[in-house]
Amino acid sequence: MLKDKDIAALNNCLLDDHLLIEVELNVVAEESAKLRDRFNSGDKLTYTEITALPYSESLAIKKITDKNDMQWLTAYAIANGRDLQPLFETSEFEYLTLFIDSENVSLQFKEWLTAYNLIDAFQSSKATGICISYPERKIVVKPERQGRDLDREPMTRIDFMDFLPKSDD
Repeated sequence: MLKDKDIAALNNCLLDDHLLIEVELNVVAEESAKLRDRFNSGDKLTYTEITALPYSESLAIKKITDKNDMQWLTAYAIANGRDLQPLFETSEFEYLTLFIDSENVSLQFKEWLTAYNLIDAFQSSKATGICISYPERKIVVKPERQGRDLDREPMTRIDFMDFLPKSDD
């Protein structure tokens, strides 16, 4: 269940525009979980260790624009979601994303996944959960900034590997 501060942040999103729903697979090996714990406690990691950190893979994603479905999903997300946070942006929007763990996916939610052709990705794989992303605000590009890196291709996830120095080994 979302906390009051998360619900307040969610209420500031553009709840009548669209939302993105994604079936995810989290890849967390025992060693990568230990590395994540070290990293979260402030330890510096080597390049090789950073590349071994846990990560997620997108198995399927849909853009939802039906107002009734968006309302139902938002109510479900408030009751069953966790960890609302900004994770990515596109050339048009900044998004807030929350997570719904597989064990919190009800039969009614599975029927909804079936209606949007997401059930196969959820059931036929080792999906670990659902991400729902809400557009938080539209990105406004000032005329003098057009054509610069703000007009790049949409990003679906921040790839931290692009920011790391290349390994010599």
